[in-house]
Amino acid sequence: QWYITAYEPIYDGTSKLIGVLYVGVPLKHMDILRKTVLNTRVGQTGYVTILTGEGEYAISKDGKRDGELIKHIKTSDGKLPIQELIQQAKQLSAGTIGSKRYLWQSGAETRESEKMAHFMYFKPWDWIILAGAPVSELNAVVRDIDYAILKKIKFQFILAVFVLVSVSVIWY
Repeated sequence: QWYITAYEPIYDGTSKLIGVLYVGVPLKHMDILRKTVLNTRVGQTGYVTILTGEGEYAISKDGKRDGELIKHIKTSDGKLPIQELIQQAKQLSAGTIGSKRYLWQSGAETRESEKMAHFMYFKPWDWIILAGAPVSELNAVVRDIDYAILKKIKFQFILAVFVLVSVSVIWY
């Protein structure tokens, strides 16, 4: 079972290490955090997940793969995206967010698709907190925004032509 832990060295009067203070709380007692992660969706099918710095799921999508080691999964392009993501995450400055595009096969998908993930590294617990979604979903949102902007521009153009024609008719 997963624990959230903290360790603190204990020194004697001569600065010699004589022990370690350990405090551990089972992750199952962190219900609010877990529920929040499990219930967060990004777009239609994207999700938030937490990986350990060793490449295991601490909290996976729907909690079905918790504890599974995934850093050795190689994608069809020959890459190890989780290893790359972990390396990139551990190089981030505290509080900064990284991003990565990679191939991945999630859940019920029958084949790999391109994903976009944004992530940050939480060093005290050696966690990578990741929010990701298929690029196709993100592109659909961009297309919807572009379409709305185009509709607005067309409307403004038609309105401007109408006003110009109306003013011309009234003026002459």
